[in-house]
Amino acid sequence: MASGHHQEQVTRLLNRQSDLGTTPTAPETANSSPKIQGDMSSSAPLPPNGDENRQGGTIITTYLVTVLASVVVALRMATRIWIVRNVGWDDYTILFATIGIIIGCALVLV
Repeated sequence: MASGHHQEQVTRLLNRQSDLGTTPTAPETANSSPKIQGDMSSSAPLPPNGDENRQGGTIITTYLVTVLASVVVALRMATRIWIVRNVGWDDYTILFATIGIIIGCALVLV
């Protein structure tokens, strides 16, 4: 009985589409539902300040983090060179990583 009711709905839908001059894009099956076409951009409201540009905050944060990391690495290197007088492979790794961060920051921000 449910199959007959579904068949009637499909027939009515096909008749309505033929009255409007449109044809279905895919044959309807028992498990599928008719596709609704429309403008999806107006389906939900935009969030408040959804189109706000945050580029300035991102640039300032990038500068601050890069400068802070550079200062910390410079202080570590100064301590290892002049106070401890023992610079190891880990110090050079940190130094090269910091240089890479500075270069990457410069490439992104320019």
